[in-house]
Amino acid sequence: MQRSAGTARLRGERNGRHGWIGQAFAAPPPISIPVEPGSYENPAQTGLLGFLTGIKRSGYLLGDMWGVRTFLSQYGISLALAETSEDLGNVTGGARRGFAYDGLTQMVLQLDTQRAFGLYGGTFNVSALQVHGRNLSTDNLLTLQTASGIEADRATRLWELWYQQKFLEEDRLDVKIGQQSLDQEFTVSQNSLLFVNTMFGWPMLPSADLPGGGPAYPLSALGLRVRAHPTNSLTLLAGLFNGSPVSNNTGDPQQQNHQELAFH
Repeated sequence: MQRSAGTARLRGERNGRHGWIGQAFAAPPPISIPVEPGSYENPAQTGLLGFLTGIKRSGYLLGDMWGVRTFLSQYGISLALAETSEDLGNVTGGARRGFAYDGLTQMVLQLDTQRAFGLYGGTFNVSALQVHGRNLSTDNLLTLQTASGIEADRATRLWELWYQQKFLEEDRLDVKIGQQSLDQEFTVSQNSLLFVNTMFGWPMLPSADLPGGGPAYPLSALGLRVRAHPTNSLTLLAGLFNGSPVSNNTGDPQQQNHQELAFH
């Protein structure tokens, strides 16, 4: 249990890469994508709950998922799942005091075009979110800067849908086009990810200035992103995006685009 500015939190995360950890993030945690079948297969996995017998040896949630991962891998498809659960509470201050559970389930499906049909450097990505539980910031704190980076309206929604292609020798250039969430690559301090408050990730200023809060978690918008690696120690990012994740900027943008299926 940790306390900061009158807010107490108890947080655990279970994903396919790190197991249970007590680390908080100012943005939704990244998901590792399994690449080769050997990295997630469990030799002792048998039966419906067979993955439990080798859970300490498996690097991925649910192991081989009863053969699903191996089957998808034959076609260049990789699947990753992550669950983040929090119990947040304000012991002082706020409109009222109490605790609230909130959780986020993330799913990412990627297609490696080289493994699928021989096109080098291409990646097709689709991800979805399932937000559950309560929202401490809305229910108790009434703050604009939310207490956690995963707080959002309860919903099951599409998140990102994009294609990325690498170019040049040593993959020095890559281009990504499609539905993207800006806070995954832009305006995020890697040194601030240990803080739980969401504004250490995507800050409040662009959220207030951009229409509909901008294309940031849990929303996204159509955009084109270019990334260059002129040297091993230097990375340049540039992008052109739709500034609003919704067509009508009145009201709650998450409610207007509840499943993220309205492409603007």
